[in-house]
Amino acid sequence: MSFLDSRLNQRRNGRAGRWLPAAVLAVLAAVLAVAPALAGEWKNRWSLKVGGGLGLLGWGDVETLKNSFHQQVRDFAGAFAIATTGTCENPRLGWQGEVELRVDVSPRLGFGLAGGRFSRSGETVLKADWPPFLTSLHIWGQGSTITPVTLSAYWRFLSGVRSGAYIRAGAGLASAIWKYKIRDEETIDFASWEQVEGTARDKGLLVQAGMGYEIRIAKRLTAFVEARGQICSLDGWRTDQINSTDASSENISETLWLVERAPSGGRAAEALLIASSLPPDARPYGSARPVRLDFSGGVFLAGIRLELGRRPSSSSPQ
Repeated sequence: MSFLDSRLNQRRNGRAGRWLPAAVLAVLAAVLAVAPALAGEWKNRWSLKVGGGLGLLGWGDVETLKNSFHQQVRDFAGAFAIATTGTCENPRLGWQGEVELRVDVSPRLGFGLAGGRFSRSGETVLKADWPPFLTSLHIWGQGSTITPVTLSAYWRFLSGVRSGAYIRAGAGLASAIWKYKIRDEETIDFASWEQVEGTARDKGLLVQAGMGYEIRIAKRLTAFVEARGQICSLDGWRTDQINSTDASSENISETLWLVERAPSGGRAAEALLIASSLPPDARPYGSARPVRLDFSGGVFLAGIRLELGRRPSSSSPQ
């Protein structure tokens, strides 16, 4: 990949990141504009929705990097007939929380503006004992947080006086933070070490759709459960990274790249994380591209919805 190709791809992605959310919001605004015609004599009902639960999302290149790190440590130690021990974690499951302001503009149609947060973390720790007394410790740790702000449309069906089901769909802007640490320690007292530690940020479009079920538990209070899928893939990560050893330290702020090298000369395939303003040179047996993190998957929430203001009389349509 040339530098020019990289810049063109970044410009295309940038334009898509700006226009896609705008297009989705324009469609939702158009639906909102014609909502009064659908509502008839209905008066808008505002409510506050609060929920939490679990998300099962992808990882993208994080999984590739973690697996490569694990394999490289094992292969290097195995070449000297040294066994490694430790844990290898990279959980797809994390905690999700969300607050949404919702307005029902007809008995069936509603809109919601939501802010949420999803976070997860994991750490791979490998240890090798080298005779007669040398010990090495190898750590790959990372955690990610994504904070989306979305506008969604709701459509109620199977609606009763106290309960009802609904489908929802929407889109918005997601801001994400990825923190990572790669550390190698050597000698019996860990006096010699090397470490790469960084905090990377990116943002882009998030699209989601799902369905839920509500049941009224008090005059203005409704409980809900909801399941939805989402699509979000980010590949424009900028990092503030510290490269340090027991003797020196260097701070850099660059773009993150993934360098993948095919197997050669008896060596297994490798995946390397590189911070650079230009695409790294992966020749003669590899390729380089921007790091991509995937936040696509399923989200499962439960919570309550509190109606705001005066509730219409019982004779009003439900």
